[in-house]
Amino acid sequence: MSHRMRSHRLVLSVTVALLLLGSTTIGADNTNWFVSFERVQVPPVERSDTTQLVDAGTIQTDGFSELVFSLGGEFKEGIPESGKVGVILIPDMPVFTELLRTEGEFIFPLEASVDIRGLSSAIFISDQQTAKVAFPRYRVYVYNETTSGAMVSLFVYRTR
Repeated sequence: MSHRMRSHRLVLSVTVALLLLGSTTIGADNTNWFVSFERVQVPPVERSDTTQLVDAGTIQTDGFSELVFSLGGEFKEGIPESGKVGVILIPDMPVFTELLRTEGEFIFPLEASVDIRGLSSAIFISDQQTAKVAFPRYRVYVYNETTSGAMVSLFVYRTR
């Protein structure tokens, strides 16, 4: 991993930790390049239960070639023993959102998740994911396959 990527990861990790703890940081506001979906309340819901996934909103990607995204959060009802918390971005186009709603099919998904096993604190953070952009807008869905409700944040840096 390059020095630049390690530095970028450290900045994102510190930002995630501060946001999860309710602090504000300079530069964490949405910009032309950076978008965040902060403190989305997510009850336990299986990834496969597509009618119950939490819809966190959309992200505009027109004019960008890649996304670097990280997921973080905090459990609110105790630390679960195991499970997974994740986000799924699907193209925000009627044909794809309709297939998700009616057939439970994720078409062209971009994903990030955290395996929850043996946490010593209520805070969790994913590894960064990088994905090529293929559509002008994505809808963000969140799931929580644990026994505890969580506040989940997604941080996205768009690149050209």
